[in-house]
Amino acid sequence: MNIRDMEIFAQVNTYGSISAAAEHLHLSQPALSRRIGGLEKDLGYELFERIGPKLVLTPAGKVFLKYCISFMADMKEMEHTMRSVSENLQTFTVGMVDVLAETRLSLVFKDFCQMYPSADIHLYTAANDKITEMVLSGQVDLGIKYFQDINVKNLEQIKIGNEQLAIIAAHNSQYIKESHSVQQLANAKWITFPKDNSFGSIIASFQHYNRLLYKRTANRLLEIGSLTTQKRLVEADLGLCVLPLYSVADEVQSQKLQVLQTPMPEINFPIIAQYRVTSPVIEFIEIFLDLTSME
Repeated sequence: MNIRDMEIFAQVNTYGSISAAAEHLHLSQPALSRRIGGLEKDLGYELFERIGPKLVLTPAGKVFLKYCISFMADMKEMEHTMRSVSENLQTFTVGMVDVLAETRLSLVFKDFCQMYPSADIHLYTAANDKITEMVLSGQVDLGIKYFQDINVKNLEQIKIGNEQLAIIAAHNSQYIKESHSVQQLANAKWITFPKDNSFGSIIASFQHYNRLLYKRTANRLLEIGSLTTQKRLVEADLGLCVLPLYSVADEVQSQKLQVLQTPMPEINFPIIAQYRVTSPVIEFIEIFLDLTSME
């Protein structure tokens, strides 16, 4: 067992599948499977079990992940510090929820890169429930996600804004021309994230939207995992969707999409920035957060 095995194990947990982790790590699926199998043999425990299409941690895997996160974070900090000293090279990595990457945060990232043209800066996207693990393990220096984590040690968490859910329609949609009741909206065709998708699970956690979207018959609901594809389908007036306002700001401004005024209650939830309290790049993090504020 070595640190590479730990990194591979953490990536499989992050992506929930051998194929997705292999693609991210630029390894073949058989090679990655052998590494996980060898790790399980060395430890004497199975680390993953398959539930439906996803690989999830076994009880032993959860214990191993805890120690992996701590060990890899220490190694990453040491590596970062040594590289900075020996090569005068600055590195900075940001991880954020894939939906947030399509907001103005992508422009903030671009501005930050222009401020530090000689720095080695990377952006990674992941599911909302994986960002904290990436921060704690040292995979990223700064994480941006929805909702604050409770009782997590060695983690600084700062609210940088609020996200608001909105019902989105095509600019020429019939639903824009007149007001509609919730019951009338329930009869519309809807485009949304699958319920087991990271953002789909957030939408479904709100009772009003769960009833409106996920209680539909198959011919009234189209489940699409891609935010961009959802927006294009709604632009073509093939249905309505529920999306975060930040993610459709450009399309609303260019009048490709419109926010539907409805009797649904307004729903907001926090956008949180996270970083390790012992991070060696606190200066970068503070500058990035100054640019990032979405309040």
